[in-house]
Amino acid sequence: SNLDARLRMDMRGELKRLHHVSGATTVYVTHDQLEALTMSSTIAVMKLGVVQQLDTPDRVYHFPANLFVADFIGNPKVNLLEGVVKGNNLVNLGKFDIPMNTNGATGDVVVAVRPEDIDISTQPKDGAVQFIAYSVLPAGADSTIIARLDELEMTIKVNGISKIKMDEKIWLTFDPDALNLYDKKSGDLIASHV
Repeated sequence: SNLDARLRMDMRGELKRLHHVSGATTVYVTHDQLEALTMSSTIAVMKLGVVQQLDTPDRVYHFPANLFVADFIGNPKVNLLEGVVKGNNLVNLGKFDIPMNTNGATGDVVVAVRPEDIDISTQPKDGAVQFIAYSVLPAGADSTIIARLDELEMTIKVNGISKIKMDEKIWLTFDPDALNLYDKKSGDLIASHV
């Protein structure tokens, strides 16, 4: 992990190829989540020596078993939104409601949504929530946008260089099929997109 970025990428490719050709079982320990996601067929996410999730990279990324795994995996980090189940398949996040699978849950919950799973528009849309573009961070192949609605902050990742300007009004839409729901107290996954 002390190699420069380009050399690290090359080494990941070589190690992955070597592993494929040899067919050997390999244990690779890393704190670099990108390495874990790209190098592994199975990932064990640990916290204080206890396995939190043992699964494929895809399942660890898209269906984290608990809030620790959801918050640990992903760059930019997952958006974690505290809310209350308001009714059948509806979660209130304070300023707005999100329709989603609640799997019969009640009470305090946390909704997790990945930055790349948020649709962003510069025009009002049905079901969209108005935010302000607080910061826009272009990075060549993609851009990260930090959006705010009062004290609520969301991170959105879009392809390419974003044309959105700081302080511009934007509208965010949350796809119910890309959301995970966690129990606020235990941190355990309650409902996930399928």
